[in-house]
Amino acid sequence: MGSARTKVFFDILESASDANTNWQIWWTIANRSKPKLIPNMNRYPEFFVATERAHFNGIFINLAHLFDKRKDVSSIEKYLRSVPSLFRPEEVRVIRTRLAKFQAVREGVLEVRNHVIAHKNAGLTERQVFQRAGLRPRQIAELIEESTEIVNSFAERENCSIRVYPNEPLINATLGIIRSAGKSDA
Repeated sequence: MGSARTKVFFDILESASDANTNWQIWWTIANRSKPKLIPNMNRYPEFFVATERAHFNGIFINLAHLFDKRKDVSSIEKYLRSVPSLFRPEEVRVIRTRLAKFQAVREGVLEVRNHVIAHKNAGLTERQVFQRAGLRPRQIAELIEESTEIVNSFAERENCSIRVYPNEPLINATLGIIRSAGKSDA
């Protein structure tokens, strides 16, 4: 692996992994644990509010890395351009076609990252940015899933044993932490 290609590959592997990790933990806190585990979370509300927001932000920061349009940023597209000998042209077309189905979602993710997370748009509320971007949680989850599959296929092609974390351990660990928050310290 060439050094520039290696850097881009590991950057997108890390970003895909972090986007997926942040999504799984955020979704578990914001949705799977409610309403059943709210009393446990209310024992340490500041922690769970801060944690939920940090993971929310992490989703958009890391997912946006994968599709950033700047030429100096590691992205899936930059990786595909750096590996002409690793993938046949038809394989690259298939990957780009898979991602093209998510073009509007990808644009929405970049818009949220730019106007809510990286820069706080003074003229728009968070809700307005999401409405303008037309994003729904299910779309974000599907983009993360597709991106994860694609990046894991890159890891396989690179003969790299590192993969994006599987979801169930992350979900189970998050639920375990929330359940334990309700137990007495005594």
